[in-house]
Amino acid sequence: MDWENTRRQFLTISSILFGTAAAGCSGSEVEEDTPASEENETPTQEQTSDEDAPDEGDKNGKSEFDLESSSLRVNRPDIDESILVGEPIQVNATITNTGDSGGTDSINLIVDDTQYTSKDITLDSGESTDIAFDFEFDEPGTTDIRLDDTEVTAVEVTDQIDHERRIGVQYYAWYWGDDGYGGHQLAGDNPEGWLAHTPGEPLLGAYDTRNSEVVNQHIKWSVEHGINWWIVNNGAPDGRIDQTIRNVIFEAELADRIDFTILFGFDPDQQNEDGYYDLDNPELREQLIDRFGHWEETKIDHDSYLYIDGRPTMYFWDSNIYTGDVAEAFDEAKNAIDVDPYIIGGPNYFWQPHRDVGLSEAYDAVKDYHSISTNDEYMDRFRERTVVDQRRWRAATNELGVEFFPTVTPGYDTRAMEGDNPRVQPIERDPTAFAEECAKVRGLADRDTIVVTSFNEWPEHTVIEPSDGEGTTYLDIVSEELARTEWESPSLDYQALTLEFKETIPVDNRELAFQAHELTVWTDEGEITEDVGSMYETFVYLDGMYGPEGNQETSRWFGGKEGVTQLLVDTDTAIEGVTFVGRSPGEPITATVQSQDGVIGTVTFESELATYEVR
Repeated sequence: MDWENTRRQFLTISSILFGTAAAGCSGSEVEEDTPASEENETPTQEQTSDEDAPDEGDKNGKSEFDLESSSLRVNRPDIDESILVGEPIQVNATITNTGDSGGTDSINLIVDDTQYTSKDITLDSGESTDIAFDFEFDEPGTTDIRLDDTEVTAVEVTDQIDHERRIGVQYYAWYWGDDGYGGHQLAGDNPEGWLAHTPGEPLLGAYDTRNSEVVNQHIKWSVEHGINWWIVNNGAPDGRIDQTIRNVIFEAELADRIDFTILFGFDPDQQNEDGYYDLDNPELREQLIDRFGHWEETKIDHDSYLYIDGRPTMYFWDSNIYTGDVAEAFDEAKNAIDVDPYIIGGPNYFWQPHRDVGLSEAYDAVKDYHSISTNDEYMDRFRERTVVDQRRWRAATNELGVEFFPTVTPGYDTRAMEGDNPRVQPIERDPTAFAEECAKVRGLADRDTIVVTSFNEWPEHTVIEPSDGEGTTYLDIVSEELARTEWESPSLDYQALTLEFKETIPVDNRELAFQAHELTVWTDEGEITEDVGSMYETFVYLDGMYGPEGNQETSRWFGGKEGVTQLLVDTDTAIEGVTFVGRSPGEPITATVQSQDGVIGTVTFESELATYEVR
């Protein structure tokens, strides 16, 4: 399909009537390709007469004007759909004087039996001309469009959903039609094009995001389903993706309907041998500074760029694998520009939100990209676990001083790209499960902000974009569960539990005091047992702990640089006692255990695995 050279006709004379409710309209008239004719435009807003305007021919003959063809056009792909309120549209027609004399006639644009405007056309005998009326609808409804007595089409006019929330999607600008795409290091390597790398097929086929018609269609689908924010993937400065954002997405006719934020990330080839991006690496720091500068110069002045509290937004989706002095690296980059960015970090909610990673120093908010994990057991229970983990992170961000934006995803499947044994186990697409996930996490949001991963990441098949097989199913869920339904904030009454150790023992660059295998917290309503280090953790480990260890028997080391471990326990009842299962790293180590209501008691941990109770 030639997306680049053809301006698509959207609806034709053969369109089906949708109903009888009226829709308002407004606009202006333009003429096209009329070198030999004269037109006199006459805007009106009055009921039409059944009588035609008189012809003005010479005394020896008569002119007769025939409307040979007509159409209604929008700057979007050729699919039979509704039109947005305020969307620029154009009614086109070819008029021929089939009489034996030259003359003048009026062509009237009729909208629901009301004459909207007219044009006076002067043609010689046998002469033809093309005319065009540009206008837009003011309100939703259904309407019938005619040129005089000839029906052009009947259309349904829809409006975007207005609400006070911020509903975002991850949007990808890396599709090049038949030329492949720029994602996952797979660009142009398959003769079947980029659809060979996804198990689904978009309604628009193998489209090209460098085409404004495609972008307009995506914006229309977004806003009429309540989506008002795109987080757009960015490429190298001045590369194809970057130019697509600046020259196509930002310049699209409907770009003023949606807010934009740029997604940043490093190239996977820049990871160190441990799989991290080391921001103490001078090369990465210099790149970060360059990206900040290019972003400031080319993105943030767009009228629809998203600012929060007067600060332009940035999203670093892969920050869960940043290491080194991250806060210092970001400070250097911020000091090199003249604006104060609002930076959204991308931790993985699968991991604990501990303070040691410097979240509050580097970021203003956090938003996981999609919470997936290479842990098969976790992925088997993804829908359940992502809700638990996002509750945990929401509680932690209250303590850490950063804002929290929850994430939902309809599925995940890379088998078309990676084969039958993908790195991450698929998440089956299930509309009911997706709707339930939206309902469970939406109330966790700061600033009433939530993000769907994704609108159109087709190779990972996380999409909500309409497809041949699913239609608008997932967009409809977003509309109903996120845009139209009231959000209720869930109870997050976590209780603090703190261990202050008398000493720690340095081991492999860590300060260790107690290896915790299991914790049981006692309240007057009963007990809560935590399998420490497992994927079933519900406690929040904020300070003074290290990553999980073990396979069958999991654990975490407590201690840390300050010798203080702080946890949050998901209960609204005061903690009265704690039972620990674990050991010290060697010599006996004493700890004071306290809740937010005061000291519970002290305990001395020995080197042998044992059970200890403090009440």
